[in-house]
Amino acid sequence: ARGGPFRKQVRRLEGPVNLRMAREVKHSAGLAGMAPDAPAESYRLGPLEYLRRSVIEVLSKEYGDALPEVVDPMVVFSSRPEFGDFQCNVAMSLARQLKSKPRDVAERLRVGLEQKVAGMCATPLEVAGPGFVNFRLSDGYLASVIRQMMSDPRGKLNVPEPPKLQRIVVDF
Repeated sequence: ARGGPFRKQVRRLEGPVNLRMAREVKHSAGLAGMAPDAPAESYRLGPLEYLRRSVIEVLSKEYGDALPEVVDPMVVFSSRPEFGDFQCNVAMSLARQLKSKPRDVAERLRVGLEQKVAGMCATPLEVAGPGFVNFRLSDGYLASVIRQMMSDPRGKLNVPEPPKLQRIVVDF
């Protein structure tokens, strides 16, 4: 699909009604432009990093010492839009070590994640195939991220400044 997994959500936000709504929301007061039910940390870290950290946290809570010492959460952008915005297949890599079926691991992960990502992702989360967990960002979350970008007084779309400016020269 041309344009990546976010194309469907962007289309939903386009159009005269939604543009009018976006202007009204931009000028309305709120939780500093955030969706009221989305985790505040998801705005600071970004959705991908927030999901990765949440997966590790839920796996640690669910499986404790049975987990290997280092776990890659395996949360990536979805390869196809019908799978949502992000997908996680860590259940398939951990199933053997946890002596469980990948789909069972994915289901426990899904249940543990639902509360953490409520407001940021459309719920219920989806377990697909042998053990994929699919995440779709909610319209309210996307709108609030866009609202924050539009209201940045610096005009830099709410992208933080790097901690230390560096000059990098690339020769080729």
